[in-house]
Amino acid sequence: MKLDDFESVFRSSVKTPFHHAPPNIESALLITDVDNATTESFLADVKRFLSSGHAQDIEWTTMTSEDFQEVAPVLDRVRRNPPTLVVCYRHLLGQGAKLPYSLGSTVDTLTQATDVPVLLLPRPDDEGIKLPEAANQVMVVTDHLTGDDQLVNWAAHLCTDNGTLFLTHLEDEAVLGKYLDAIAKIPGLDFEVAQEKLPKKLLSMPTDYIASTSEILAKEGIHEDVKAIVRLGDPVADYEKIVEELGVDLLVMNTKDQGQSAMHALAYALSVELRDRPLLLL
Repeated sequence: MKLDDFESVFRSSVKTPFHHAPPNIESALLITDVDNATTESFLADVKRFLSSGHAQDIEWTTMTSEDFQEVAPVLDRVRRNPPTLVVCYRHLLGQGAKLPYSLGSTVDTLTQATDVPVLLLPRPDDEGIKLPEAANQVMVVTDHLTGDDQLVNWAAHLCTDNGTLFLTHLEDEAVLGKYLDAIAKIPGLDFEVAQEKLPKKLLSMPTDYIASTSEILAKEGIHEDVKAIVRLGDPVADYEKIVEELGVDLLVMNTKDQGQSAMHALAYALSVELRDRPLLLL
């Protein structure tokens, strides 16, 4: 065996384990663009939804239409006294509320200009859309699951006891095809080996990580049914189908791309498309 082959075998045997470190949600800020009475009614629904998981004893504050008329006061409030969690909905201040292709300037600013997680809920005035009674079906959405403990810890923390935690990893088939095509054009590289083994390795790593997660959560007394969804596909189109088929109550996603201000492309696309269910944007 060549030295390079030995190193590859050794590295292949090293698996990334899940580390359980649940978030401590001490405080939450609910932001609405309606009056105080309507906000209090909405807050009761939000408290019920979050209390179905493991988040307890949250100190709540609110900002309503009486507190702000533009983004700047909201950003100032969050930066001055950061809550553990911000809860809001699309198109605060009502601007573009019926437009399906954006989140609105307030949400865009909160997700990119602060480090506070944002729980993005369906607008309370959207006809036919109601906040779920509980987070019984929670899904982690990513194309790089292995080692992303923060995503999994938040999802497990907000999922109900005895609920279902879907840990997903959708490898972009088009991107993989591009790399395999490049490998095929490099002399000396075995294309057939790469074509067989590269997809398997890309999918085996998140599969092993999910197995580790299930084992560790069970040891910690977290009674959730951990299910793996790991495959090649078209992330945006496939996630939309999966979410609808499984009746997911809450999606948990990363929103920040290192080195750029705009929201992560996959997270933004799904946030725009999936208007009828809660999204936790980290």
